[in-house]
Amino acid sequence: MWENYLTLKPNERPFQILPIGIKYECEYCHEGEMEVINESITFSSEFETPMRKHICSKCNKEMLLPKAYPYIEWIPVDNEKLMGELITYFDTKYEKKNLVSEE
Repeated sequence: MWENYLTLKPNERPFQILPIGIKYECEYCHEGEMEVINESITFSSEFETPMRKHICSKCNKEMLLPKAYPYIEWIPVDNEKLMGELITYFDTKYEKKNLVSEE
């Protein structure tokens, strides 16, 4: 049981989640993915939010982005409407091969 792996504090309750990986496609070559070079943050008056330096895995172009890509979003499994919308989105926008790594 999960109790062997996790000790909850008073008022804490576990819930199921679904991890969704988020990648950023290179805006230059549209083949590679942007990967954060380091976690250092760039502050500049030309940007409203702090930016992180990324490099394309294919063409090596650099970009400043507001998040460190790739990253993971966590979706509560009990949100059936959201889960249905996500499944529909992935089924229509992406082919299955893009969601599963080919080894």
